[in-house]
Amino acid sequence: GSYVPITALLEYHFGTGKVRPFLGANVGLYTAKVKVTVQGMSVSDSQTNFGFAPVGGIEYDIQDNLAFTANLKYNYILTGDDVNDAYIGINVGIIYKLNK
Repeated sequence: GSYVPITALLEYHFGTGKVRPFLGANVGLYTAKVKVTVQGMSVSDSQTNFGFAPVGGIEYDIQDNLAFTANLKYNYILTGDDVNDAYIGINVGIIYKLNK
């Protein structure tokens, strides 16, 4: 199975130095897909729900147009059931800035 989030992101970065912590939030749609195959018979299902994710992280400038970023997101998906889904995402990456 898998979750595919399609969300909008808003972030606020603190400071203007080489190291900038930030807080933000994602809001949008989360699509869950699952497929099970047993002895040649397959069953699949998918569902799309609204969700949101508060995010906190840090951005570090390596060069003028290159930065390292890392963040932690708590994804909360409103399924409409008595029990909603939630998971924590840990993300790291490289940012290439087109203009500074």
